[in-house]
Amino acid sequence: MTGTVSKDIIEACGNIGIANILSIAKTVLNLIQIVGPILSIVALAICFAKLITNPDEKKYKAGLKNSLIALVLLFMIPFLVNLTMSLADSSFDLAKCWNNAEQVASIGDESTYVETDDRDKQSIITNPEDYDTP
Repeated sequence: MTGTVSKDIIEACGNIGIANILSIAKTVLNLIQIVGPILSIVALAICFAKLITNPDEKKYKAGLKNSLIALVLLFMIPFLVNLTMSLADSSFDLAKCWNNAEQVASIGDESTYVETDDRDKQSIITNPEDYDTP
C-alpha cells in the first residue's frame, strides 16, 4: 500500500489528515508565490503611472515603496519556508512531513473497493419503468 512512501515518513505525519492539511498549505504557498508577485507588479505599475502624472504627491511614493516591499515578501516568504523545511528535513518530524506531504496525502487515493459478499449487484431503482416519464 505504501510503496513509494516510507513508514517513518507516515509516522512523522501522524495521520493522513495532517498530510492533507500540509499539502493544501504547500499548494497555497506555491500559489501565493506565483500570483502574489504578479498582482504586486500590477500595483507597482499603477503606482508608478500615478507618480509619473503627479510627481509631487507623497502618498504615491509611499504606495510605490509598499508595492516593492510586498513584491519582495510575496516571493520570498514561500521560498524561505520551503528552504527551511528542506534543510531541517532530518531534524524534526514536521519538516519531514512537509516535504513529503503530497505523497502521504495521495495514499488514500490508491485504495480500491473490496466486496464483502458474493451477491449480485442490484439497481437502486426497483422498478425503472415508474421513473422514465416525468
